[in-house]
Amino acid sequence: MFEPSGGVLHYIQSRRLLAAHVALSDPADSRRIVEIAEAFGFSSAANFSRAFSKEFGYSPREGRSTVVLPRPAHSVSHAGDKEASSFEGWLKALGN
Repeated sequence: MFEPSGGVLHYIQSRRLLAAHVALSDPADSRRIVEIAEAFGFSSAANFSRAFSKEFGYSPREGRSTVVLPRPAHSVSHAGDKEASSFEGWLKALGN
């Protein structure tokens, strides 16, 4: 099921990076980049920055300074945020 998205670990990391991107691009979120990285399970700012840049094609700092829609390069397509937030919706999204 996870093969199209690069495996379970890549799928989970992509979801964490997407959530971190949303937090970074939120003007109301004043946390430092390293704090956001830690909040989404990254052990260091360097690991987060490398993974973020690989996933989105730009650095976390660039993601914070410009309003862009996150588009992961290798993630699974999602039917919709509300639907994908439930376990059933998550499983449906994997089938897409």
